[in-house]
Amino acid sequence: MYFLGVIYALCIGLLLYTYVLYPLIIRIFQRFYTANQQTYSDADEFPFLSILIAAYNEEKVIGAKIESVISSLNAAGVKNAAIWVGSDNSSDATNEILTELSSKYNFIYPVYFNNRQGKPSIINYLAARAKEVNHEHILMITDANVMFSEATIFELMKHFKSSDIAIVESNIISTGLAEKGISKSEKTYVSGEIALKHGEGKIFRVFSGPMGGCFCIRSSFYKNVPSHFLVDDFYIAMTAIEQGGKAIVEPKSVCYEAVSHEITDEIKRKSRIGTGNYQNMIRFRKLWINFPFSGISIVLFSHKIIRWIGPVLLLIALLTLVPLAMNNTLFLLLLGFHIGMMIFIPLVYKVMEKLHIHFSPFRLITYFFAANFALLLGLIRYWGGRQNGIWEPTRR
Repeated sequence: MYFLGVIYALCIGLLLYTYVLYPLIIRIFQRFYTANQQTYSDADEFPFLSILIAAYNEEKVIGAKIESVISSLNAAGVKNAAIWVGSDNSSDATNEILTELSSKYNFIYPVYFNNRQGKPSIINYLAARAKEVNHEHILMITDANVMFSEATIFELMKHFKSSDIAIVESNIISTGLAEKGISKSEKTYVSGEIALKHGEGKIFRVFSGPMGGCFCIRSSFYKNVPSHFLVDDFYIAMTAIEQGGKAIVEPKSVCYEAVSHEITDEIKRKSRIGTGNYQNMIRFRKLWINFPFSGISIVLFSHKIIRWIGPVLLLIALLTLVPLAMNNTLFLLLLGFHIGMMIFIPLVYKVMEKLHIHFSPFRLITYFFAANFALLLGLIRYWGGRQNGIWEPTRR
């Protein structure tokens, strides 16, 4: 029984470390670090910029997306830029909108695919085309539904005056929030992730991979993503870090993304991301396996790996409590607490939601366990070998 107690304590301890203690440590220690690098000013001429967008049935947002990019380019004073958009066999009006925009602006280059390729293959193709035109420059990879502010491009590009900078990520602000559903919980998660990665970048000069909505990479650091990999942004960032590149977050580079309201849609999206997480966990094991003897190993193990195995830790903790609870009142209470947190509170919250009663702690608890359930589905999918880069836009 003592052995089971140790296993339980280890599982819960790891979860508390990754979700509570590690972010607290980063928040405290980042105060002692200041940026010591060269940056471009308004008077400088930026390197050539190629903006890469993979789009599938994005007729509702693609026009506004392109216009927001152009506005941000103008505000930044970027004169040498190209926008490459790969339409992945879109069946709506996406292609027509892109054709119209490309006839209006001579620096927009749409590429139309007749068969579904998947986002990694689209981005690989666009990156190769962009590098044919300008071999050494900056690539910006951004999603069709992420809208730019006027500050987005300048604040990202200014950091590339330092030759060791390989990756710079933007600060995504969640929009379209509602009391009903999980949008506020998703906003809490996204803003927390951005803040944590910003701290990692300040301390270690690397972070645990971009959110994927909008980031820049120096073209010489870009490596093709395998077509079956589902989380391309993490792969791109880690291969750049493998080559010795530095990665940071720029909080002033604000852009906007509408978040999902429906928990079922978010579980589907996160389970797909979860499968990609496990692909990357194995592919980049050499970066985290030597924890805690390098900055990237500390960042990856503390921020990503423990969270990715979080569903397994939760299940092991629950299973070890069953025999422990048979002869010990304390463990019996802990078992009841676990079951209540995992099952009872989410069910109560769904009932409260139908009654238009919104209680933030219950919403966050529900979101936490839904996210871990999605990760578990992703792990099962990974073990089953069901992996491809084809995607559907999430309803937002």
